[in-house]
Amino acid sequence: MSSATGTASISRDQQPTICFDANKRQTLLPTKGFKQLHRKLKQYCKVDLNKQGITLEKLQPFDVYIIAAPQEPLMDHEEEAIRQYLTEGGSVLLALGEGGEEK
Repeated sequence: MSSATGTASISRDQQPTICFDANKRQTLLPTKGFKQLHRKLKQYCKVDLNKQGITLEKLQPFDVYIIAAPQEPLMDHEEEAIRQYLTEGGSVLLALGEGGEEK
């Protein structure tokens, strides 16, 4: 079924799920820096926010996990969880700025 804009409508349970990480003091979050992107994504995706540590169990429900401008380093077990998530077919967007955690 098509909408008035010509794009196919997707039922809520078929929508991609995206999660923004918020446990590394990120400077870019859905409420700060990504407001427009967040608004657009919500039209077509389920969007969530993770304020706790990164574990494989936290990553698995999502199609895409976004870590944008973290100000703290990933811990070894978090890196391993991300590697396993990627091996299982998950997608990660990791956006780093110059200086990263050094700033």
